[in-house]
This record gives sequence, structure tokens and C-alpha cells, in this order.
Amino acid sequence: MVRQGFEGPVYCSEGTYDLCKVLLPDAGFLQEEDARYANKKGYSKHKPALPLYTEADARKSLKLFQPKSFDKQHELPGGLTMRFRRAGHILGASTVELFNGKHVLAFSGDLGRMNDPIMYPPEPLPRADWLVLESTYGNRLHADVDPLPELEQIIKKLHSRAALF
Repeated sequence: MVRQGFEGPVYCSEGTYDLCKVLLPDAGFLQEEDARYANKKGYSKHKPALPLYTEADARKSLKLFQPKSFDKQHELPGGLTMRFRRAGHILGASTVELFNGKHVLAFSGDLGRMNDPIMYPPEPLPRADWLVLESTYGNRLHADVDPLPELEQIIKKLHSRAALF
């Protein structure tokens, strides 16, 4: 959107901004590399293959980011207020509440585990008149088991493979 002229604010949590400062330029660089390779090998149906966005696009977009803290109402243009609540999924993940003085419109994606040893647990939404959801794993529930033994087995398996080389 920035490449096409968007110049408005991009509201996000502070953690999301910290991640995006690293991830977006790197992803733009990789998009450029993939497009160059596709053009070199001729396997793209697009002539020429172009990146979705570039490293420069990503760096330009970061100037529009306005990180906001969790659990605080933030005033938006048009008389709306916004609040981020922790989603516990990854660093910076949040649910978002928009309030117009009468109704609450809430947005959410994947939620983390309640007893994760690293992440804060997801915070419940106290109220939503409308709820918009996105979920990659919407049809799955986290097992109510300790993930550490499974992680241990994965690490041991990888370690044994590395010993082969």
C-alpha cells in the first residue's frame, strides 16, 4: 500500500513494531531475490517477475508506524478510540478494540497458550458488539500438555542428524 501511495498512520503494538523493523526489510530483500531468480530461471508466469514489495518499500513503510502501548485507550481521528490487548501468540500480538462511544468492534487472530512460560497469556475481551476473526489454526486447540518433552525429542533428533555430517 505504501508503494501505491498510502501515507497514513500504521498503528501497532510496540512489540510488533520491534519485530517489523527487522522482518519487513529482510522480507523485502528476499522478495527481490526471489524475483531476480525467477527471472533468471524463467519460471514465473509474470514477465518480468516482480517482488510484492522491496526492501526500500519496507523501510519507507516503517516511517508510518505509530507503536502504541497495551491496555491504554488511544484516541484516533474521527472520535474513535483504540485499545490493544495481549493475544499471547507471538511478541506484540494483540487483539484490537475500536470504540465509537457506543459500540465496540474487536479484531483478533491466533491466541497463545494460557500458561506459556515465555509469553503473557491472552487477555479476554470484556465486550464486543462485533468480532472479526482471522485464524490460521482456527480448527485446532492446543493440547493441554507440557510441550517441553516434545521439544526435547525434536532437539535430540536434530542433534543426532547433525552428528552424521
